[in-house]
Amino acid sequence: MGHRVVTGGATYHEPHRVTREMLDELRRISTYAPVHLPYEIDLIDLMSERVPGLPQVACFDTRGRAVGRRARFALLTARSDQRGELQVRSTWASRFKTEAF
Repeated sequence: MGHRVVTGGATYHEPHRVTREMLDELRRISTYAPVHLPYEIDLIDLMSERVPGLPQVACFDTRGRAVGRRARFALLTARSDQRGELQVRSTWASRFKTEAF
């Protein structure tokens, strides 16, 4: 699963597989982006709890801006429905089309 993360601070710029060390660093710098980063970390933790063993990758916005506007990427959002089941949606930024899977 890919996660769009607002910043990786001075350490993380490229897409990176989520590790405990990376999450510790993101928690340490979460005051840099208090509106976004704590919630992004919570979503990564939630996915780890709900789907143990699921490979997760963090893609940092700081890198996305360096690549340019023509980059095509998927935004993944997850939430619990009324029954408490996890719902995941993928939004393709280049098409503004939402697909459920």
